[in-house]
Amino acid sequence: MQSIKEKQDTDLMSLDIEHLRGWVGRTEAMDDLATLAPLRGLTATLDRDDPPRVGDAIPPCWHWLYFLPMHRQSGIGPDGHPRRGGFLPPVPLPRRMWAGSQIEFRAPLLAGQSLSRLSRIDDVRVKEGRSGPLVFVNVQHEIRGDGDLAIVERQWEKHGTLADTLPSDEEGYGNYWNSRLAAFKAAVATEAREILTAEQFENLKTTLAARGK
Repeated sequence: MQSIKEKQDTDLMSLDIEHLRGWVGRTEAMDDLATLAPLRGLTATLDRDDPPRVGDAIPPCWHWLYFLPMHRQSGIGPDGHPRRGGFLPPVPLPRRMWAGSQIEFRAPLLAGQSLSRLSRIDDVRVKEGRSGPLVFVNVQHEIRGDGDLAIVERQWEKHGTLADTLPSDEEGYGNYWNSRLAAFKAAVATEAREILTAEQFENLKTTLAARGK
C-alpha cells in the first residue's frame, strides 16, 4: 500500500504539465442577453425593492447571472462540471475548486443589452500542496455590452486531491457521486414529510391524487 508521500509523488509524475500548458491561449466566445427575469429574481432574493428596468445599470457582480454554462448531461463530468479537455485543460485531478477572482469594472452593463464574453486561458501551472499536486488554471473574461468593453474578470481555478477523503477516478469517483445524486432524488421524492407539516403533507397527497400522480 502506498504511503501518502509516495502517492503524492506518483500523482505529480503523472501530470504532463507541458501538455496541459498547450491550452494556454485557447479562447471561447459566448453571447447572452441581459434580460430582466434573473435581475428581478436576485433583487427579490436580497429583499430589495428596486428591481432594475430596461436601461438601468446592472449592479456590480450581477453579471454572474448571465453566461451560465449549458451542457448536455452526457457532457458533464463526475464532479458536476463540464468535462475537461474542451476549453479547459484536461487536468487529471478529481477536486476542482474556485480559488478566487479579480474584477475590473470599465463601464456599467445595462439591463436589456446584448452581452458577449470572450474567455481566454492565460496560464496553467503546477504547485506542490500538502496533500499532493495542485494545478492552477488562470482564465480571463472580457465582457461587453452592445460591443463596448465593460468588465475584465480574471479567475483562478484550482485542481487537486485530498488523500483518503474521496475515491479517485480509478476507484469509481463517478459512481461515488452518482449514487449520492440518486439518494438525493429519492429523498426528495419520498421524504417530503420531513420538510412539510403534517397538514401540508396531507394536502400535497390529496392534490397529487386529484391530478392522477
